Amino acid sequence: MRNKEELLDLLTDELMADAEAPPREGDWREQLREYCVRYRRHLLGKRDAAKVVAGRLTPGPHLLRLMEDQLGRLREAGFSDADAA
Repeated sequence: MRNKEELLDLLTDELMADAEAPPREGDWREQLREYCVRYRRHLLGKRDAAKVVAGRLTPGPHLLRLMEDQLGRLREAGFSDADAA
């Protein structure tokens, strides 16, 4: 690691390694709500995870997996790529 910021970026992505996407049930609003509920529960289940992740957008493989899943759901719901992003 070059510095503390790089370490925190890697830690942020690692914290998302075991995060699970919700099932594709219900409409897009219900699915995104369930994402939020699971994300909150996931962060609360790991000591200081919310503090580490807050304000940090780390494009590591674990976070990208979840982001791509979310974007895919919005696209399937009819959102344009720009609106989904």
